Amino acid sequence: MIIKPEVSVIMSTNHGDVSLRKTIESVLSQTLPDFEFILIDDGSSDDTAAICQEYARRDGRVKYIRFESPAGSPATRYNDGIELSTGRYLSFMHSGDTWLPNALVHLYRAISTRYRHHGMVYGLVDDENKNRSTSDGRKLSARQIKQGNFIASTAVIIKREIIDFVGGYDENLCSKHISDWDLWVRICSSYLIAGIPVLVGTTHHFPSTLKDATIPMNNRQLRLKTKTLGKGEAMVKFASDLFKDKLLALRSILGGIKRYFLRCFYAACKH
Repeated sequence: MIIKPEVSVIMSTNHGDVSLRKTIESVLSQTLPDFEFILIDDGSSDDTAAICQEYARRDGRVKYIRFESPAGSPATRYNDGIELSTGRYLSFMHSGDTWLPNALVHLYRAISTRYRHHGMVYGLVDDENKNRSTSDGRKLSARQIKQGNFIASTAVIIKREIIDFVGGYDENLCSKHISDWDLWVRICSSYLIAGIPVLVGTTHHFPSTLKDATIPMNNRQLRLKTKTLGKGEAMVKFASDLFKDKLLALRSILGGIKRYFLRCFYAACKH
């Protein structure tokens, strides 16, 4: 019987710089023993493949997947990682970012005990000596999340069934920061989100200025949602018309089906 890990850590990298090893080692040094590391090479042409293969040979928790050409959107590869993962909970990492050794322990304990009824939990990250993920454990409403993206993707842990319900990253959004933000809004539309006042790591992939992180979404002219707050939870409705949203949802579903058959095809070719 195959025993599934509690947590799947997903990372996509393309032309990883000198910090790639530091990032990978920070993941593999986690004190939480029960996790898998989905390491995706998004069509790199430098030493990234050799570095990733080295760690995959050394550590059985590493599942290395290489794509020959870049996807063009980071969201695509993270969605691939989500589909390939088997853990009950999902966390994300980016090349250049690092975790403290107890990062996964803090996040996993929070979402599996105190916040077991929540869909997502996040901690603090250090970015140029500023803790950008803030709320000190308070529930965030859809209104608060829409006002600014203060949640770094490398500081979160999400229940897998939540992603199955709301969908993964929106591959139609051009920026990784915006696709992160969009995902937080969709999760908050139906589930509780909690923050813990614990520093879990450092990031170099957060908006460069606090001003950039707090520009309202409607000023960015995105497809993201307007919101109304219902009793006990934040309710979200789409600003675009229903027909357009259904077409986008269908496109996402068809993309997932396509990737599934491609994986089956590649697996058959290996045998």
